Amino acid sequence: MEKFSFSSALMHFQNTKGPGSFVWKWLLTAFIAMTLLFGGSMFMTFDMMAGFGITAPGQTVPVSNEEAFAFIGRMFGTMAILVPLSVVVMAVLEASALRRYIRNEAFSIRFGKDELRVIGVYLWWALMFIAAMIVMAIIGLIIGMFVMLIAAGLPMAAPFLALIFNLATYLGLLALAVKFAPASAVTIRDNKVTFFEAEATTKGRFWPLFGAFLIPIVAYYVLSLILQLLLLMPVMTSMATQNDASFTPTLFAMMGVSTVISGNAFAFMMLVNLGITSRAAITDESWSGRGGEVAETFE
Repeated sequence: MEKFSFSSALMHFQNTKGPGSFVWKWLLTAFIAMTLLFGGSMFMTFDMMAGFGITAPGQTVPVSNEEAFAFIGRMFGTMAILVPLSVVVMAVLEASALRRYIRNEAFSIRFGKDELRVIGVYLWWALMFIAAMIVMAIIGLIIGMFVMLIAAGLPMAAPFLALIFNLATYLGLLALAVKFAPASAVTIRDNKVTFFEAEATTKGRFWPLFGAFLIPIVAYYVLSLILQLLLLMPVMTSMATQNDASFTPTLFAMMGVSTVISGNAFAFMMLVNLGITSRAAITDESWSGRGGEVAETFE
């Protein structure tokens, strides 16, 4: 079986045997889901704001305490709908792609054990995020006190030390993200929720994995930036020139188009990244199924 490499991981999403329709079926389904999800989220947010008289970016509206609590309640109510819905949609799409890339199954959209296992992985990510924030806060406090002591004698060194701390923190979080990125793929592969076990699939592969992830992620953010410049900046500039900061139909339409396109681009980035993690999972040398029929799916 071919060994894991940067190119094989990056292009793994398109190397499916059997009917070649899987990629476009998945992308079409994801595009529809992302359009409804991203577009619906934006509509609900604007509808909530308009309901309280907010008709312009950054606008403040005088309200009573009762109205303020009502706004907060509606905001949390909106989040209570959007967050679980987003989690379910992402899990359904992710499990659908991983079933194909790991087990060579045909395209399917459903909500069952695989999707629940993927949501279990999401919960592990949430716990890891909370733990990382706590550790960062503790370390930041210690480093902050250390920097203050040094700054008392060497004031010029304080910004430099703070920069080093921030850089080391973000690099550490990035390393953890890459090491545990295949967690969902390993979960689908082994038919059980796994997280820390996924680290074994990245041993000796950190830089190829990092490079493979970097390309679609950077491309997505560059596209998002270009969309904002092309679609939103002209409208915002016109609003500033006319001294009218209200949410005009044109602005709303442009933001809608930008949001939908960004959502669809996110779906494509997601598919590429799932191919990368799947490649890592099925080429794991410690996996007992390596070299079998399932692992040979993409060769």
